[in-house]
Amino acid sequence: MAFQFIQGCQYGYKPVGENWDWDARVVLDKTLLVNSIFNFAGTFTPTKQLLYAQHNGYFAMSVYDDVYGYVHVVPNYINVGTVLADQIYSIEFWNANLTKHETLVSLGQTNTDGILFEGPLTYPYTFKPMESQNYRVVTVVGPPTINAIYSLNFSDYSVPIKIEGKRLVVFYWMPKNDFTETLEWLTDLIETYSDEQRIALRIAPRRNITYKYVEKPEYASQMQVFTNAWISRMFGVPVWVEATKITHVNSGVTTISFDTTN
Repeated sequence: MAFQFIQGCQYGYKPVGENWDWDARVVLDKTLLVNSIFNFAGTFTPTKQLLYAQHNGYFAMSVYDDVYGYVHVVPNYINVGTVLADQIYSIEFWNANLTKHETLVSLGQTNTDGILFEGPLTYPYTFKPMESQNYRVVTVVGPPTINAIYSLNFSDYSVPIKIEGKRLVVFYWMPKNDFTETLEWLTDLIETYSDEQRIALRIAPRRNITYKYVEKPEYASQMQVFTNAWISRMFGVPVWVEATKITHVNSGVTTISFDTTN
C-alpha cells in the first residue's frame, strides 16, 4: 500500500474535531477496491487506493511554551491595604530563557514617594539565562494615598509593577476615662393596619465615640499641629475603652500575648 499524509499529525498538531487518540482506520475503511490479481498459486493480493481526507490542524502550546522564553515578575501587583507602619514585600525576577540574556535597561517610577525599591543599583543590568533575583519593596512615610508604578524597562518591552493602598496615622494620645458612646441603627419600618414589620438595613450599628482630652500645653500644641496637618486625611483612633492591660512584659521579647475576645 502507498500512504501519503496531506497534513502531518505530528507532535504538537491535532486534527480539528478529533481526539488525541485519532484512529486512522476510519480513513482506511473508505478505500476503493481497484482490482484483484491472482497468481498461479491461487493467492489473493488486494490492491487499494486511498481516498485522502483533509484535516486542518493548529499548534498546541505545551507547558514548556507557557513557562520558558519569558521574564517572570511575581507579583506585579501589590495592594498594601491600610498602612500603619513600614511593610516589606518581596518581588522575584526570573529570566526563564535557557540561552538568551535579558537586559534591564532602566527603572521607571511614577508616584513612588515614600516607597523604596531595593533592586539593581546600576543600569543596564543583564540577567543571565535562568537567573533569578529577589528584590524588596518597602513602604515608608509618604502621601496618604499610595498609587505607585515601577516600570521594568527591558530592551524590547516594559513590565509594570503596580502598588496601591492608603497610609493611616494613629492619633495616639490617651483621652480621659469619661467618654460618650452612641449606637445608631438603620431600620426600615413597614406599617400595616394592625401590625408593623422592621427590616434592618445595617449588619451592625454605627458606633460614635467622643473623647475628652486634658493635656499639658506642650502636648496640646502637638495635637493642634498634628490635626491641622492631617485634618483632610484618615486617622486611626484606638478604642481605648476596649484596651487590654498587660501586667508585665519582659525586656527583649518580640511577641506579646493578650486577650482579644471583645
